[in-house]
Amino acid sequence: MKLKDLIVGGIIGLMAPVVVAQAEITWGEQYSKSGGLVDVFPLNPSNFYTLRWQGNNVFGAYHLGKIDDLKEVKSSKISSSVNKNIANFEDVILIEERPAVILSNVKDGKDNIYLQQYSYDLEPRGEAKLIASYDLVKGKTKDAIQVIQSKDKKFTAIIWLLVGKKRDNDTYGFKVLDTKLNVVQKGEIEIPFESRNSVVTQKLLTNTGEFFFTLSEYDYDNYRSRDKISPFKDMYLYQVKEDELSRYKLPFKGRRPEAISITSDDDSQFTITGCYGDENVPGISGLFFMHVDFVNEEITREGFTPFDRGFITQNW
Repeated sequence: MKLKDLIVGGIIGLMAPVVVAQAEITWGEQYSKSGGLVDVFPLNPSNFYTLRWQGNNVFGAYHLGKIDDLKEVKSSKISSSVNKNIANFEDVILIEERPAVILSNVKDGKDNIYLQQYSYDLEPRGEAKLIASYDLVKGKTKDAIQVIQSKDKKFTAIIWLLVGKKRDNDTYGFKVLDTKLNVVQKGEIEIPFESRNSVVTQKLLTNTGEFFFTLSEYDYDNYRSRDKISPFKDMYLYQVKEDELSRYKLPFKGRRPEAISITSDDDSQFTITGCYGDENVPGISGLFFMHVDFVNEEITREGFTPFDRGFITQNW
């Protein structure tokens, strides 16, 4: 079977259940208020939480919604203050199937990150907890805070950029929390390449609370604007342990990963999938996968499937 047939078959296979299920969909009431849906946090097919922006760009606000049996039973406006100070909304996650809101505010030259837990009925549970506080770099704008969770939602990592300027190495601060908000791991990590020549492409938290990320290294120092091919050099998989980094160089053998996704259920076995480009060839050349054993630093299985010339239209 050809790659094109696999792709088309997969798309049709994914669409078929949706088409069949459309006749059974029961639509809820429509929202007349301005704004829109930002995110959905499913508990099961009929029950979930929502994050909505309601109002216009100037006077609007974020709202949490609780949906039971496909009907909204509760809505609650997210408070934009912490300890009587104005706060910035950062993110919403689920901890033990209850919403938790990540907030931040700048005070006395420091950026303070808070986590406000909510009950099942969207009522605030106690006071917001201070997760981290760090000095802002003078003359540098505040960067967005990133929040990631393990697949089983038992661990949460909050990551913030401490230093990042052109030709300087990026430095990140982070904390990994369990469901009781106990700190499992924390530290500061300096990326071992200049920010000009490196990009952190994926961050991953395993079900055991281990923090990993992938990084692409480039050579922009010798890059010419007329070049049509990205100056990609190598890709690495890093494990973070407090303030230390362990790395494994992924063997792309001259190929250039253009887009990747990484998954893992534990702290040593990973699956990396994505698109790749051949060396010195612009554009995407095919699809790939890798099964990585990080502890033993080896690829246990891999596959690179090139696109046939004109594969989109052949036999159509």
